[in-house]
Amino acid sequence: MLNVVDEYTPECLTIEVRRHFTGRDVVNVLAELFAIRGRPRYLRSDNGPEFACRAVKRWLAKKKVGTLFIEPGSPWENGYIESFNGKFEDECLNGELFLCLAEARYVVDRWRMDYNTAAQPVGLDDAGGVLGTVPGAAASVCSSGFGYASPSGTHGKCIGLTLIQVGTEIRGRSERGTDDIEDVLAGHLLGLGSGIGFFEDIGNSRVRDVFGVVWDRSADKDIGVVEGCLLPEPTLKDYEMPNPLDQRFFADIEERIARRPGQFRVFNLGFSLYERAWTLRGMENLMVDFIEHPAFVHELLGAIADYNIAQVRRAMEFDIDAVRFGDDWGQQHGLQMGPAIWREFIRPQLARMYGAVRQGGRFVSIHSCGDVDELFDDLVAIGLNCFNPFQPEVLDVTELMGRYRGRLAFHGGLSTQRTLPYGTPADVRAESRRLLEMVREGGYIFSPAHAVEGDVPIENIMAFIEVAREQPGVAPLD
Repeated sequence: MLNVVDEYTPECLTIEVRRHFTGRDVVNVLAELFAIRGRPRYLRSDNGPEFACRAVKRWLAKKKVGTLFIEPGSPWENGYIESFNGKFEDECLNGELFLCLAEARYVVDRWRMDYNTAAQPVGLDDAGGVLGTVPGAAASVCSSGFGYASPSGTHGKCIGLTLIQVGTEIRGRSERGTDDIEDVLAGHLLGLGSGIGFFEDIGNSRVRDVFGVVWDRSADKDIGVVEGCLLPEPTLKDYEMPNPLDQRFFADIEERIARRPGQFRVFNLGFSLYERAWTLRGMENLMVDFIEHPAFVHELLGAIADYNIAQVRRAMEFDIDAVRFGDDWGQQHGLQMGPAIWREFIRPQLARMYGAVRQGGRFVSIHSCGDVDELFDDLVAIGLNCFNPFQPEVLDVTELMGRYRGRLAFHGGLSTQRTLPYGTPADVRAESRRLLEMVREGGYIFSPAHAVEGDVPIENIMAFIEVAREQPGVAPLD
């Protein structure tokens, strides 16, 4: 846990909860605080690797913020944050057993708000304790954190940014014995397989996927950015596709089904056609190939589809209910390649892939971001059963539900670009209930439109979960 405290007010600005922190994570926290509360002159801390790493030092130097490291083994040199840590542990951590990260974030943030209400500011000036507004203010970072303080230590504005380990990662309720949120929420879908595949760490924040593509994760920590071009020429002559039956894709399927026998089992296969093609060939190259080397594009997409079909057929040897392909074709407005090219090159291979799944007696789902509703009739015609992510920012959710009811189910709908990150808990509840009321006739899986990002307040996440758990036949959270 990373605690940020204004030692002058003494307001706790944030408590970040994660499984681990890097220097880049610390920079991200500070960047947001500097933008909101102002920039201090100094940060005081111990010499912990998260605080003393080059990434933090370089960033602070660029922001013209000095560092004041305390002496090793001298936590009293940053007494503000040490006092806060003791209070936080006594009043919150020692009295809680968290069952998952989501609960930890929710409970800790509620405690933070209570703390801020009860904490009595000392000597606040007209600026109300806003950081960085007092001439000569310095920031301190203790072994457990950072803070703003005047050089003399009096009447300054101080943020303490603290790293606390709770057990090894996060406390789990003994009766549940898990920090897996799926064990607690008991959602209806069980994801199987490995949607984005497996990666080999090759050093310097770079990884290689099973297709041989190198991804640079120095900036994008999620999947990464493709480095180089694995197919520099429009030919597959010297390229060998990976093994679609790699046992890693299927290793835990039986165990996971046994652990959650009542869930709808979905085998995931991401980057399943167009996306896999451009990661191999390069986006710009592939767009040119559609026009100048169409035979190569058909060959490339056909080879990728063959790989997918072989993997799907192996997956259907297990007791699964559906296969979900992932392939992003859309932008915020329209398709990346246009409908004519999509229908000429992509649709035929999708028909083969969807057909293999339907012939196996399973349902077909697709995850494809963006404004792609002009393709829905095509997708239904070739066997699609369910579409995700159903983004209200680019799709008319109400109109499409009515038009395709009985022909195509939708999965998503709760805004992850507006309501969840920027709305209030009341906004989240209202939009969630409106969606659920609209789809009482069926054909809908209630969820956020996309993955919930780190900018979503925990109160909003809990509001969504609470509404979901209100549905008939769903047990409430403990």
